[in-house]
Amino acid sequence: VQQRAAVANLLAQALPLVVEQLAIKVPVSELNKQLHVLIRTFYMSRPLPALQLHHWQLIVGLMLAALSAWQLPVLRSVFSRRQGAGSQLDVMLKGLGTDMDSFMALLDLFGIDE
Repeated sequence: VQQRAAVANLLAQALPLVVEQLAIKVPVSELNKQLHVLIRTFYMSRPLPALQLHHWQLIVGLMLAALSAWQLPVLRSVFSRRQGAGSQLDVMLKGLGTDMDSFMALLDLFGIDE
């Protein structure tokens, strides 16, 4: 339970940055609520890794993209595989040290198809 609370806190720190960078119109409080629901399903058997803020931003992006497929369809356009170079998602990912192909490959772990 403590680990899930720690994850929730770390994701809550990264969430507003992701929302701002992607110009998401959904209130941060609603997104945070949806992330908490998802976090409650996590099983954590090991200590949390010591990740930097940009890693947590990437994790938030992946979790929001996953939620866009199931719980928050309003976000689908933000995380569309058809997003091209120069999109807000692409710019954010480059700033986080990754690219669209790597992000989509990670997203495939959630089994999301458009």
